[in-house]
Amino acid sequence: MIPVSWRNVKSWNCIDCGVCCRDYQVVLDFNEWVKIVRNYGVEATKPEISKLYLGKRSDGSCIFLTKLGDSYFCGLQNMKPKACKI
Repeated sequence: MIPVSWRNVKSWNCIDCGVCCRDYQVVLDFNEWVKIVRNYGVEATKPEISKLYLGKRSDGSCIFLTKLGDSYFCGLQNMKPKACKI
């Protein structure tokens, strides 16, 4: 897992590039994990002993990352985890 350096944050506005969803693991709190598991199954997450994460594809991108034209968007809009909202 790679931490985000504050000096690399130019704006808190999403520019639909998909970099965050490819380069970082999203930690879920228990309630977020339960919502996702109820709607998409446990396979959509990566539970580990000490933390719960969103699942990743073999290329390292989030399983909910979707490309539309030149833009990327999250397939979890109605239940997007806190970490993704930031």
